[in-house]
Amino acid sequence: MAYELPLNNWLSLIKDEEAKTALGNVKLPDDTFFGESVYKIGNKIINISAKTTDINVTYLSNLFKTKPVGKNLDIVFPKSKIRFIVSGKKNATNRNALGKKLSDAGELATIAALTKPIKSPEDTGQQIFIDDVKAFKDWQLTFELTPKAVNKIIAPLPISKFTILHDATDRTNFKGIISDFTTKAKVVKDSWNPADIYLIKTLKATVILTQLMNIIKNYEGSDLVSAFNAKMYDFFMKKDLIPISLKQLTGEPKIELNNIPGANIPKDSDIVLKNFNCDMSLTSKEIGLFTFTNKDTNKTISMQVRGFPFGYTIAQTEITSDGSLTGGRLGKVSTSVVDKVLEGRINSISFFGNVTQGAFNQFDQTKINESWTWYTTVINDNNVTVNNRLTKKEFEELIARAKKDFKIAETLCIKIQGLKIMYLLVLRKAEISVIMNKLINGAKKISSDNGFFIKIY
Repeated sequence: MAYELPLNNWLSLIKDEEAKTALGNVKLPDDTFFGESVYKIGNKIINISAKTTDINVTYLSNLFKTKPVGKNLDIVFPKSKIRFIVSGKKNATNRNALGKKLSDAGELATIAALTKPIKSPEDTGQQIFIDDVKAFKDWQLTFELTPKAVNKIIAPLPISKFTILHDATDRTNFKGIISDFTTKAKVVKDSWNPADIYLIKTLKATVILTQLMNIIKNYEGSDLVSAFNAKMYDFFMKKDLIPISLKQLTGEPKIELNNIPGANIPKDSDIVLKNFNCDMSLTSKEIGLFTFTNKDTNKTISMQVRGFPFGYTIAQTEITSDGSLTGGRLGKVSTSVVDKVLEGRINSISFFGNVTQGAFNQFDQTKINESWTWYTTVINDNNVTVNNRLTKKEFEELIARAKKDFKIAETLCIKIQGLKIMYLLVLRKAEISVIMNKLINGAKKISSDNGFFIKIY
């Protein structure tokens, strides 16, 4: 497949017909191509710089018979110069390693998109997208469609009537009020309400915040949670304060209202174990995919246990497909929910050993034997597909290598945590439906104690 240069984005700015004609007929081998910046003399644009991939730069170099200097390829015309720069394009593995940094940058750029168009990596204000145009492209649909979804939610009011509250940018005392509420109510903020942003009506902000503070002052215990949640929903109905959970989008966004006070919790689904993939070798960074069948919809539920970000850390549980008719991606399940539902999971890195004292330094023969029992129980279950089956000797050798090689320790640490959860689920196979409904509701933050929020996904 060949791709045209994005003339409408930036090349049309140059008043050099020869350049426009020459470049306008180019068909690129790779569609990863973004304008970066322009250079002016007075009001006249004379040069332009654009990032693209090494594949495109090599192609353009051969086409125009011009050699690049370092990462720069300059194509000179009588009235202008076009510089193509090889981007630091990263593959999916490297981007996954960025983990939370990329997610945080995507969230901040999505928020920026609510008030201005995001057409290029520079528009995001996030260095991670400027350095990696492929990552930018992966998020570009989100930057385009999220504002449209938000506008539907707040219609007929424009976004200009609201102040966008976010932990990283909030200049009011809203963050402190939420902290006071969660502390007094003894709830975890992200478990109570996973909203990433709150749109607060600017002219009413002081009154809204005062009312929330008064509730915290005048209520206790479960009454505090009920009153606070009811007030938050009342504010939404008046379009005074709107909590929104943002997700990276892969298509037309859906808008879902969650935890409406007084509404019934959705009926539990009939869920059975479908298949677990168990791979304890070093060929991958997690144990494998957990799949279940929602018998009510005949759809598959997918779950993973992995690091966010990957490393010598406590793994988190993520529902990647919820088994509904629409196949929603739910995201991470709160560790507090996982602990309640799956008693006995590994919930502290001390199980392996503090990294300052040496990775896996606490993993003695007793723990090796214990985890080997988990492994043999799992691989002998009929619903488990085993990849790269290990002997006990091979398993013990992996542990020994992990004590000497931190990279191996990182992988094995995550895999053993996934193995323990797989083991607990195999043991409690008869309870799978109850367990998975609780985990799914936990991922959705659906509970009578949870706060109202709107999810765009």
